[in-house]
Amino acid sequence: MNFKKLVLIKISFLTAREASAFNFFIILLILHNYLKLFEEYENYFPEIRKNCLRFNSAIIT
Repeated sequence: MNFKKLVLIKISFLTAREASAFNFFIILLILHNYLKLFEEYENYFPEIRKNCLRFNSAIIT
């Protein structure tokens, strides 16, 4: 009887570990998507900066 309980406890630990690994994988996937989005934004950043500088110089003059 104790052996069966031990096996069940082992299985529950394994499934919990697998679930945490799956959650970690999901978090990494979300972070990867955010970093991709940030890289796309970074490509447009020089254009935004140039427009801001143009706007600031228009305000100053």
